[in-house]
Amino acid sequence: MKRIFFIVMLVLWSLILVACKADSVATPSATSILDEMQPTGDVQPAESAAELVEIDENWNQYTNYHLGFSMLVPKMQFRHDADCYWNETESDSSYRPSGDVVPVIVIESEDRVFITGEFYSELTLPMQIPSGNGYRTEFDGCEQVMNDLDRMLATEETSFFWEIVVWDIASQADLEAMVDAVYGECFSVGVISPLDGREFQHVRVQGDGKPVEESICLLNGSYVFYYSPTMGKAATWLTGQSFHFPADAEYSETYDEQMVESFAFIK
Repeated sequence: MKRIFFIVMLVLWSLILVACKADSVATPSATSILDEMQPTGDVQPAESAAELVEIDENWNQYTNYHLGFSMLVPKMQFRHDADCYWNETESDSSYRPSGDVVPVIVIESEDRVFITGEFYSELTLPMQIPSGNGYRTEFDGCEQVMNDLDRMLATEETSFFWEIVVWDIASQADLEAMVDAVYGECFSVGVISPLDGREFQHVRVQGDGKPVEESICLLNGSYVFYYSPTMGKAATWLTGQSFHFPADAEYSETYDEQMVESFAFIK
């Protein structure tokens, strides 16, 4: 019995010693771990690939060093879908679009930029309401939508934004490949003309040469297509059939032309 008692006491004493030794080992604090993770003073931030510099109350100067171009970008643009209001009449109880000015932003991708409004409003919760011999649509909701790259890449809209695509061009074949990728394989490079006072040229996109009623290779609306052999760069974007950057609801002032005129390739 004494032997058993002695063995039990020995085991208990061993456990007490182990526990005391464990308590004496310092545990790293959360603060010390975070301190080790902090960057040293030798770490420098990466150089920005683009910048937006204020010019005056209406304009910013946008420069993209990665794609190699610069241009003026307006600070604001008027959009008919900037906001919504609740319309309550005998014939209509619904949210409807309301125009206003919104900030202009530049959304960047690897080979292109989108210039557009920071946000727009979208009518939601549509309902079909009997009206005469048919129906009218009323909306019970209105949602503000923030523009981002995924949204711009997926959009099928053509209003209130430009999608400027930039390619490195080392040969005529590169220029033809760009036309195929942007405009379609039925198109080709047409006349390349010098531009007065510019260090780059204007490229005309050419269709299949057939009459309009027979052609399957037609461009709807205007476009800009610039090419600089010395810089080895080309840039193009659709401008459509109307203005994309009005200053007000009456379109008494628009920024589109000044933006096009300000475009330049940079080293």
